[in-house]
Amino acid sequence: MKLLSWNVQWFRGLDGAVDPERVIRHAQALCDFDVLCLQEVAVHFTGLAGGKTVDQAAAVARLLPGFEVIFTPAVDYGPGISGEREQFGNLIATRLPVLQVEHHLLPFAAAQGSISVRRACTAILVRAARGPLTVLNTHLEYHSAGQRTLQIERIRELHAENTALAATRIDRPEGGLYRSRPRTSSAILCGDFNCDAESDEFRSLLRGGGPSAFYDVHTLVHGDGPRPPTFGCYDKTYVKEPLACDHVLCTGDIAGLARHIEIDGQVRWSDHQPVHAEWEGL
Repeated sequence: MKLLSWNVQWFRGLDGAVDPERVIRHAQALCDFDVLCLQEVAVHFTGLAGGKTVDQAAAVARLLPGFEVIFTPAVDYGPGISGEREQFGNLIATRLPVLQVEHHLLPFAAAQGSISVRRACTAILVRAARGPLTVLNTHLEYHSAGQRTLQIERIRELHAENTALAATRIDRPEGGLYRSRPRTSSAILCGDFNCDAESDEFRSLLRGGGPSAFYDVHTLVHGDGPRPPTFGCYDKTYVKEPLACDHVLCTGDIAGLARHIEIDGQVRWSDHQPVHAEWEGL
């Protein structure tokens, strides 16, 4: 199974142009992905650099026929100057059968003297070749490590809920609201974490061990040591030094299937670099 994760900065390249098509075409050239996880997708959002106010989620759906596209707005404001609701958040596109979708808003605690914005985690349950698999796509707070810590704890709670439900067997009717849906502790978590792998908040994701614990795919494939940066490689607006903050994790039961992870350090169609990961037999 092939997955690509990319913070696309509302499809704005370092040349200032907003162009969903070139981003999607470049992603397709990097790998024949089964799952595409994007962060910072805008829908009719005014005031963003580049001046585009289109429905970018719909644009992705048009560019990827045969894929199901799921958009989770973390920010959902009342009508702007365009007359449309303004939304901003995460998107997953997949050609795998989608069995269930959950949109989770993450903690948004008051922080004196620190700006922040609502964040979200999109969770989809897909039918992969090996069986049911949960894919989680998230974008954590940039300005506050405290906010990130709370958000990571919530993601851990969501995963613990799924793990517990996977171990529960309840007879349910065939149809209707309470009908059965597969539950699994097998999961992939990816996105823009806005912190590097040495940070306390990221390391908290790796607590514990065993088949349902999260493991860093870059470490699984390449071992310990420096990793290529994914943010601030060319644009120094937000960071003085490049930062490796876009990550892919998976649970222990599929960790042995991880075969590849690579960062494209050349493309400049966003202020982040895309991350491509693969699992054999998944």
